[in-house]
Amino acid sequence: MRRRRFSRGSSPFRSAPGLVAASALLAALLASCAAAPVKPAPPTEQQARMLELVSSANPASKAARMSGRVEISSAKGSVRSAATVAVEGPNKMRAVFRDPFGMAWFVLVVNEKTVFYAEPDAGKKALSARRRGVPVNFGVMSAVPEDIINNIRPSFDPRELDGADVSFAEDGLLARWPDRSLELALDQQYRITSAVTRRANGGEIRFEYSYGEGTLGVRINSEMLFEFSRVETLSEAPPALFEPPAL
Repeated sequence: MRRRRFSRGSSPFRSAPGLVAASALLAALLASCAAAPVKPAPPTEQQARMLELVSSANPASKAARMSGRVEISSAKGSVRSAATVAVEGPNKMRAVFRDPFGMAWFVLVVNEKTVFYAEPDAGKKALSARRRGVPVNFGVMSAVPEDIINNIRPSFDPRELDGADVSFAEDGLLARWPDRSLELALDQQYRITSAVTRRANGGEIRFEYSYGEGTLGVRINSEMLFEFSRVETLSEAPPALFEPPAL
């Protein structure tokens, strides 16, 4: 796979020339400069235009509800299942996988306070306190819920890059925060074709998107492939979607 070459542009900060001796005043000045946070440089006019095009090609919404099928692969083989997924930013998600008889065999409900996880066929059921940035069990893989919520469908809001150091390439961009990064690849229509999230603790998830006639394909790493036949964007999802079932 061809690697993208990202460019931040020239830095507004220059190194001071070497000094044989420094006065106390200069030392104090340097110390205060080192302590001050360095804000990412604003995008150039060309980069700002690129962000507009990406946003237009991948409209963001506060919430979304998707339905279709999922193929789950593991060392034991693969299984296909009906799937419904609902998300609402920044921290709510519900995923339900059903067998051919309509019975749910996997349920995951995440909100700002709790995580509910169940595999009824295996007798597994748990309700735990929500801890931001901590991975949860998502089928055959573990993932930080925010990574799934933000990337289960291709969407882009430039405001979500707030505080990030952003590098640009002709076919993508790379945003870095202190605790994570997000790399997006784009096609010629500026649609997102892949999103890779990396966490400071070493976690990495790759999302790949394919666009069909009325369908959206979303592959998550090599373990899960969603084929959504319906994607509904919402200004707000029904609150009951993200309430955990009674144990």
